[in-house]
Amino acid sequence: MSLMSVEDNVREASRLLRDAYEQSECKWCARHLLRLSEITQDLSVVLPYTAETAQRISGSTAEDIEREGGKIAVLKNVVIEGERRKTTPIESKNINIEHEYKQNRGIPMDKKTAMYTVGSQLAFGTGLGFALNRVNEKYTQTYGGQTVGTLVNVIGGLGLVVMGAMGIGLKNSTYQMMEVVGGGAMLQNGALAMLEKMYAGAHVASAKPAAKAYLPVNARGPGQIAPRIVDISSY
Repeated sequence: MSLMSVEDNVREASRLLRDAYEQSECKWCARHLLRLSEITQDLSVVLPYTAETAQRISGSTAEDIEREGGKIAVLKNVVIEGERRKTTPIESKNINIEHEYKQNRGIPMDKKTAMYTVGSQLAFGTGLGFALNRVNEKYTQTYGGQTVGTLVNVIGGLGLVVMGAMGIGLKNSTYQMMEVVGGGAMLQNGALAMLEKMYAGAHVASAKPAAKAYLPVNARGPGQIAPRIVDISSY
């Protein structure tokens, strides 16, 4: 049986820590196990590039390294270049990165995260928002001037954001992210509904009162006396 590489061992450690995180019933322990799993996962990505980093540092002056941001910055640049080119180790070069490369750098979002993000917004924002609008049509009663749907969006959305951010209930980081994104979409719907209601109320309050309407009433026959004026605004 072939021996595992250092990178494989670290990757396996990350997997075992993730399993321990999923199984732990202690929230404090689970939080730290997750953090350790993430650190070892990052370390497994960095390990293949440490030799190239050492080579760059040994072939550069202290001024070059300082200008780059220190040894950690050099390692970071080596990892970024290697991950972009998908080669290990990458071709040795001076630690100074070309100007064009610096301009093109960015923080990519993986497709899975993007899918979960958009899906959460559509499910909680559009899907649940549509259902709550139908609830408002059926139950027109308001509470504190707000409809049932608006209150569910605000209170439920805030609850989901807090639970996801604090890791309450669901331990999986993906589900926690979906709670935060989906809860944010619900909060957005609720806040918009409240703002629209406030705007409509302010608009009505600022409108000029209608002029009173008067109805002339003849007390006697025409031409005998001036007609009496009766206020009918309150009718």
